Amino acid sequence: MTSPRPVPTGRVGKRLLIETLASTTGLTPEQARTTAAAFLEVLADTVHAGRALHLEGVGTFTVHARTERTVRHPRTGAPLHVPAGRHVTFRQDDGVLP
Repeated sequence: MTSPRPVPTGRVGKRLLIETLASTTGLTPEQARTTAAAFLEVLADTVHAGRALHLEGVGTFTVHARTERTVRHPRTGAPLHVPAGRHVTFRQDDGVLP
């Protein structure tokens, strides 16, 4: 049986990701930093290209298109134009959370 991995508490940022990666895998901090940077670059490039990225056991990042639309300002009721764009969603795999 393997020992449990350290679970970060609170918000996980890039620095904590690198520290946890280094302590869990035995990589040096510089190797962990390079690994994390490469992973984040692949994630950003894939999303920027409009493709989905599936991480087995974690979930899927997907890019969706939003059409342009007109909405109403909540206070004044004036119409506002919202241009078309893209946004990223994340859907977790089954079993990630109890």
